[in-house]
Amino acid sequence: MINSDGPGGNIGCPVSEDERAHFIEMIRASRQRITDEELDVLAKELAAFAKEIGR
Repeated sequence: MINSDGPGGNIGCPVSEDERAHFIEMIRASRQRITDEELDVLAKELAAFAKEIGR
């Protein structure tokens, strides 16, 4: 389906904007029960974490 190799290589812990976008796309492509609203929460939490660690 999809893997963790984003445009810049393996995304690891997704903190950059590109890594977070790829991670959300990974989840979107393989989800079975996660709603769009839950994906939005996940994306916002990842962005807050990135900001918290200065990335």
